[in-house]
Amino acid sequence: MRVVITGGATGIGKSCVESLSSIGMNIDLIYFSSHDEAIKLKSDNVNIHKVDVTDEEQIKYFFNKIDSFDILINNAAIDLKVEEKSGKNLSRLENFNINQWNLELSVGLTGSMLCSKIFGYEMAKRPNCIGVGTAKVTEETNRKPEYILPEKEGLFGEPVWIWKKNNGLA
Repeated sequence: MRVVITGGATGIGKSCVESLSSIGMNIDLIYFSSHDEAIKLKSDNVNIHKVDVTDEEQIKYFFNKIDSFDILINNAAIDLKVEEKSGKNLSRLENFNINQWNLELSVGLTGSMLCSKIFGYEMAKRPNCIGVGTAKVTEETNRKPEYILPEKEGLFGEPVWIWKKNNGLA
C-alpha cells in the first residue's frame, strides 16, 4: 500500500506517517515549510517531497512524478500557535489577523480541494483507492472516492483502521 500524506511532517500528519509506516506502508510525505521535521521521518518506506498544496501546478507535477498511490490523506494546514510572544491569544477572533485567516483557508481548504481534485480522478477509476482528510471518520469509508473535509478533530487511529478494514483485517 502506498499513502500520500499532505502536511505529514508535524502534528496529526506526523502521527499518520509514523503509524502507517510502522505497519509497512510506503509513504509519500508532502511538506512545505517543515523541512527539518520531514528529514527526520525519511526512511526506506518514507519518501519526502516539498510541494505547495496551494499551487495546482506543483500538485500536478508531484502526481505525475509518483507511479501509484492507494490512499490520500489531506492533512496540510497552518500550525498556528495559540499564543504569540506578545501574549495575544490567537484563538480569540479579535486577535486573528486577516492575512493569517486567508493563509489558513488557502492551505487547509483550497489545498485539500486541489489535492482531491487532482488525485480524485485517478481514485474514482480504482476500486481500492481511498481519500481521507484529518477529520473524524463518522461512517465506513468503502465508497470510492470518499472525501472528508478537514475538521482537524483527530484522525490518529482511523487511517490504520481503514487500511485494515479494506484488507480484511478489521
